[in-house]
Amino acid sequence: MSIVKSYQMTEEDQQESFVQIKRFVELHKLTDDVGNIRFDAEVIYNTVSCSGTQYESKIGIEFNSYDGFGQLEIFAKEIDSNVFPTTFSAFFQSYTIDDDGNLCITGYHNLKPHIGRYVVVVRVINSRATII
Repeated sequence: MSIVKSYQMTEEDQQESFVQIKRFVELHKLTDDVGNIRFDAEVIYNTVSCSGTQYESKIGIEFNSYDGFGQLEIFAKEIDSNVFPTTFSAFFQSYTIDDDGNLCITGYHNLKPHIGRYVVVVRVINSRATII
């Protein structure tokens, strides 16, 4: 039986993830008049047990969260958070932007090994801020 160790992000990794989520917000012009970042997106999950599971959801991004590194939250009632992670931080997960401008979040769920390593792709559907 092999044990998968979680990936520890360095300060450099954390800073790069923060830069990437800020770049994603700027690229898609996602801030409304009062600084709230809310938009509609297609979310695609790839985990140890599921590949290509897709949802449409409202997304919220905050830069004043407890760690200050940029927190992204997926708001969809049909997503079971016991099966798929729904809250992410550049402090703990790696953020990158793919060639199509999608945000790709990579991480490992230490508390729920059945989720394990995951990649979540966030594709903007509507960049206008929406009420959640």
